[in-house]
Amino acid sequence: MKNHYDLLGLFPNATPEEIKDAYRMMAMVWHPDRFSGNLKLRKFAEERFKEINGAYEVLSDPAKRRTYDEEGRFVTQKPKPVVSPKTINFGEIEHGDVVSKTFRVENQGGSVKELNFDYPPDSWFQLERITPVSEEEMFPLEVEVRVESERLAVGLSYAGSIVVDLDGEKAEVEVLIIEVVTKPVSVSVGAPSPVTVPATTTGVNVLEWGHAWLLIWLGTIGGPIGLIIGAASNSPGDNSWIPIVAVASLVATPLGGYILAKTNNFKNPENANSGGEQVVAVVVMMIGGIALILGIIIVAILWIIIQIIGAIADES
Repeated sequence: MKNHYDLLGLFPNATPEEIKDAYRMMAMVWHPDRFSGNLKLRKFAEERFKEINGAYEVLSDPAKRRTYDEEGRFVTQKPKPVVSPKTINFGEIEHGDVVSKTFRVENQGGSVKELNFDYPPDSWFQLERITPVSEEEMFPLEVEVRVESERLAVGLSYAGSIVVDLDGEKAEVEVLIIEVVTKPVSVSVGAPSPVTVPATTTGVNVLEWGHAWLLIWLGTIGGPIGLIIGAASNSPGDNSWIPIVAVASLVATPLGGYILAKTNNFKNPENANSGGEQVVAVVVMMIGGIALILGIIIVAILWIIIQIIGAIADES
């Protein structure tokens, strides 16, 4: 049989007015009509309501209360809070995450009049939800602890505690974070983006492109063609073929240079499709340069020979 004072939530020295007020409140809370929609709870409420009425019947009558007290039945047992687990360890959490864990509170002692959870109001964690495990009893309770790591500093550890207080009887739960770590950056895996690699100028970077153009224009077939045209269209001793050589060179050299520029991508070297084309262009350029030098030498030798032949002819 339960203690009458515990049933009404009273201390043994309660006044008649306190007994009457406690009875009215408990009778209203546990009246069976309030649980008409739940047969299981209604049955439990009917049993509790009978116990409350029996307790009030004894405690509201001074003679019955005196007898009850003298028999020592009023001796009340203190509440005894028990928490499990005693430590909530969140471990490592990523910065920006919101995480929750729960612990359970049980009462293994007498009835409870007042329940409190004590922790700093500005704590790095908060109590999110406190709910009874059973609809029929106040205990055990399921308590949810919530952490919003956005408020915390990366690289630090955190420790705190929650004190469960049942009418002055206390139990403590530790709350820990091993470390707040940086959230890894997620990289979506998909088709690789095209990468533009600028064309290199391997083999010709020793020369400025302006010089390369100059060599192309001067080193193509202009000199030899001009020499051939001049030699074929003028007789020895007639110096009028020299201007013809110059004109032919000026016409043929730009034409050859343009052809090389188009075929070897020298016009826009960054558009070259491969290093092989650049090598070909450099080789042709070098051949053109050699041809120009040879052409000048041949023209100079022929001019000297013509001058000597002309001088000999004049003397004879």
